[in-house]
Amino acid sequence: MPTQPQLFRDRYERCDWIFDLFAHGFDFLNGRFFPPKLEGHDEDWEREDEDVRKRNLVDLVARADGDIPIELRRYLRIPGADAELEMVEFCLRLYCALNAIDRGVADLNYLAGFARPLPGRWERATEHLELKRRQLQRSASGHVVFRPRDFETAGTTWPARTPASGRWTQLPTRGVNLSDYFRNLLRVEETNDCSVDIRLVSPAQDFEMDPTELRIGIVPLVDALKANPTDALLLPGPLRLVKETDSPPAFGIRVDPPRSIWCT
Repeated sequence: MPTQPQLFRDRYERCDWIFDLFAHGFDFLNGRFFPPKLEGHDEDWEREDEDVRKRNLVDLVARADGDIPIELRRYLRIPGADAELEMVEFCLRLYCALNAIDRGVADLNYLAGFARPLPGRWERATEHLELKRRQLQRSASGHVVFRPRDFETAGTTWPARTPASGRWTQLPTRGVNLSDYFRNLLRVEETNDCSVDIRLVSPAQDFEMDPTELRIGIVPLVDALKANPTDALLLPGPLRLVKETDSPPAFGIRVDPPRSIWCT
């Protein structure tokens, strides 16, 4: 459910941190507006993109170091009526402003706390990252974080490699996700009725857990094996969780299709 116009206006007027503005703008547009396809010809989008370039908004965002540049507010020109806030013209303008923020943050990352930032660019934002445990937002609900990059192995990205193996099926895209239009920033909405507890355990370790809690097991793909002549090894292949018949109930890990090899 997108943010209602009056609520967005109130949040915008009280906002003084660039990543809070990104959060409020994203929540207003999400489900209400989606940008035109880049391969298509859209005169309105091209006009707004040219205006952003002439105003130098991307560089101004980076140099403002977390503040909202006055030129960005001049570009947005928030309409006075709620109905005008929902018109395509303003939604496109707001999207282009968010896109300028996304591009302006390209040289800031989680490692900035351990490297010297460029003079006059993202120095206060780097300090904010250190104090707020890697979270970019200041007062907005939910989170604004850096979008994870593709993990690469031997020069090939996982998303492209796994479907090509023939043993995985890529799920079709359903609808349009506004997050896909931003390269550097990711908006994570606030959750009201659940929480995520991430625990890293060794293969031989177990921990007590409330049986009413949802349990999700993440099993890696075996990419390569180093043979140990004294142990039984699974052949490389996709793994799956299997319900065991033991008591108390347990899950085991099997290769699909089940195959095993004993080395002596």
